[in-house]
Amino acid sequence: WLHYDQERDVVLCFFCMRAYSVCYNGCQANKGYSNWKDAAVNFARHEASRCHRDAVAKTVSLPAATAGNGESHSTQPPEEKLERQKCFMKLLSSVQYLARQNLPLGGDGQNHDSNLSQLLKLRGEDDLDFLGWLKGKAGKYTSPEIQNEVLKEMAFQVLQDIGKRVHKAPFFSVMVEEMEGTPSSEEFVIGLRWVDDRFHVYEEFIELFKVACVDAETLVYAIKGVLQRLNLSLSKARGQCYEAAAGPMAALKFKVAKQVMEEEPKAIHLHCYAQTLGLACGDYIKRCALMKDVLDTTYEIGNLVKRFPRGTGSFMDLKEQLSADTLGVRILCPARWTVGANALLGIASNYEVLQEAWPEMLAFATDPELKSRIRGVSSHMAAFDFLFGVMLGELVLRHSDDLSRALQQEGLRAAEGEELVSAAVQTLASLRTEANFKTFWNQVTKTAEPLNIGEPQVSRPRKKARKCDEGRAPPKVPAATEDHYRLIYYEAVALVISCVRNRFDQKAASGMNYEAEFAFITCFYGTDFEPQRLKTQLEILSTQFTGAAKVPKGGSTISLLDIVGFLRSFTLPQRQVLSEVCTLVNLILSLPAANAVCERSLCTSQRLRNYLRATRSQDRQGHLMLLHVHEHLTDNLDLKEIANTLVSASDGCLTFTES
Repeated sequence: WLHYDQERDVVLCFFCMRAYSVCYNGCQANKGYSNWKDAAVNFARHEASRCHRDAVAKTVSLPAATAGNGESHSTQPPEEKLERQKCFMKLLSSVQYLARQNLPLGGDGQNHDSNLSQLLKLRGEDDLDFLGWLKGKAGKYTSPEIQNEVLKEMAFQVLQDIGKRVHKAPFFSVMVEEMEGTPSSEEFVIGLRWVDDRFHVYEEFIELFKVACVDAETLVYAIKGVLQRLNLSLSKARGQCYEAAAGPMAALKFKVAKQVMEEEPKAIHLHCYAQTLGLACGDYIKRCALMKDVLDTTYEIGNLVKRFPRGTGSFMDLKEQLSADTLGVRILCPARWTVGANALLGIASNYEVLQEAWPEMLAFATDPELKSRIRGVSSHMAAFDFLFGVMLGELVLRHSDDLSRALQQEGLRAAEGEELVSAAVQTLASLRTEANFKTFWNQVTKTAEPLNIGEPQVSRPRKKARKCDEGRAPPKVPAATEDHYRLIYYEAVALVISCVRNRFDQKAASGMNYEAEFAFITCFYGTDFEPQRLKTQLEILSTQFTGAAKVPKGGSTISLLDIVGFLRSFTLPQRQVLSEVCTLVNLILSLPAANAVCERSLCTSQRLRNYLRATRSQDRQGHLMLLHVHEHLTDNLDLKEIANTLVSASDGCLTFTES
């Protein structure tokens, strides 16, 4: 009955673990025993204890000597029971497959045309007993009500698995993102980030919940409810990240964060770096008149090419003739984080193709509004300013897109995100040199030579109206055309640098550099650390890290990943020497830099919004999302345990499942 846990270096009682979570004497049944000095005596004492004897009777003796209620009243032979068990397990595995693959279980209209019914018929072609069971009374177990019960139990088992792993972590962070719901309610996605004992970072989607009243109190109550269902305490939360560029959550996230911090002051509020970068780029576009016009026209071009049937055909035919190997035109989406530069590159690469396509599209257009849109983008593309803006936008947004892609990594911590932003700002600042402008200007003029566009020119200065004249000197007009575009180039780069710096100047984010402010850390996090032990263990870490030749070559700076790799080489008992350092590393890794896991879950939700979405309940939608997002956990579901749970919860005497 002894079970040894190698990772924790403890011995557990197998029967007590199965019987209860708390023994008679109040000790945790899963806590384990590690006092090896008197092990033999204590093992014998535990074996003779009432707690152990009752656990053996509960898990071994009673199940072997008694039968379940349904089995006691059943007159069917054992062979038929086993056959029904097999059929029901096949039904559960079919539901598991459809949920994992994001395929709707229902059908269009009749129940016998549903995906589940057709899959069961297909599986019954090589199992006549299963097909006969389906045609009998067991067909009621494919009804939508039973499907909801099965999906609920499967999702509950997945959540239990996630909850057990989060329980082992000392800290976690909460991540919430708003999604578009029905007009009468709002839907939110919640995820958790935690670190295991091997310092591996996990970000998991937890639940899709709906609230009818969108205010700070309701959202905080919903978040606490999700944590309670996982049996998690808010006292272990060390970070909170909310993403909402628009909508109610955009105005409420600071109030929600404030209320959470009133209950747990250590749960600092971190802005999603990826969303912050998107807002910074939005500020840049709004403040730069040239880029605003260019991106508006780019969005219109993408819509005309992709959503006008004749436009798609004309464009593809000309593209095959003129530039078959270039990047295609993409629709510019403001909500997407990593496609802005590629959308502009698609316009620049297919400039000649698009100019040839507009007259052909105009000839087939019949709607006056559509004709005016085509003429508008055609006239914009005939100007040198548009080509200059497209290539300038691609140059600047390429850096922001690469940064955004890096910020969406699941394992990225907040301090690393700040370092990435600092490096991107330095790269953008290096563009503001005369040599870089000369290179860019030569590239633009060379690209413009074979195209049918106007010459670069300086716009004529306009005299202000007398009522708007503030008595200031008129703005200086550049003498040369190149000087005019040099000013635009420098202004655009300076604007994006300024916007990124302003958006990423976050109090909580800058607080991630508290390694040098030892007193502040130990005071802020209170009982999480013992100051004297932490100070001593940091000195031990420095000595051991240097002695183990873990310092990077060339005198480069030691990163957190180097320290994490060094700590991973220790066993769990060895880490007790550096327990406070491990807690510090775990805390740093637990703080998220971006809310990418919730963003990906939203994409999953959009895929689930098929033509059957209107017939689904909110709970069913959430269960399907959970099973599809956590595919690896869905694959490892214990279907026998799910079947037993369903049978024990049923009022009838079901005889096709083990009791």
